Amino acid sequence: VKTDFESLHGFPNCCGAIDCTHFEVQLPGNAFASDYYNKDKDYSIVMQAIVDSEARFLDIQVGVPGS
Repeated sequence: VKTDFESLHGFPNCCGAIDCTHFEVQLPGNAFASDYYNKDKDYSIVMQAIVDSEARFLDIQVGVPGS
């Protein structure tokens, strides 16, 4: 993976690319609103993903409250 990142994208010693995004949700009935209220003034959960040099998912985490 490190060799591919360097040869394809010029990033030496890179094992993966990470990013996060918010998914808008309805506030769960038993949740604290402040936990899910994000900077865009919506309720959301967060997804974080790591991909390899060919954009294949290595890890996905979903469900952390959006604040």
